[in-house]
Amino acid sequence: MGVLLIYDMTDPKSFKNVDYWVRNLDEHADKTVQKLLVGNKADMAAKRKVSTEEGQALADKYGMTFFETSAKSGLNVEQAFRAIAERVCDSYDLLSGIPPRTHNNGSVANSNAVKLSERRGNGGAGGNGGAAASGPEKRKCC
Repeated sequence: MGVLLIYDMTDPKSFKNVDYWVRNLDEHADKTVQKLLVGNKADMAAKRKVSTEEGQALADKYGMTFFETSAKSGLNVEQAFRAIAERVCDSYDLLSGIPPRTHNNGSVANSNAVKLSERRGNGGAGGNGGAAASGPEKRKCC
């Protein structure tokens, strides 16, 4: 199992809640749960209240990987989900005793892995048929 602990970089109160969330996970979740810390709203630099260094220090304190993302622009969102998925798969392999196999480039292969990729063609959600866009599409969050 994997958990993304996401705080709002413009709201110090949400950052302070991370300690509480981690304690709850430690008390109630399986000990093998994989955790990843995410600071969201990276697109709002002028309103930032929690520094990158503070986020990284908290992630280090709990042994978590750290990402700063923007749900609005999509910055690092896919990378964060890939990172937690890889950690979950790796933990299952370790628990089941399956040794990780590697590709020639050193990356880990998993026979049960699903490759994530962008949807191309006419079926893409909000897509443009794979054509290059003239600029980033403005989307509302939530």
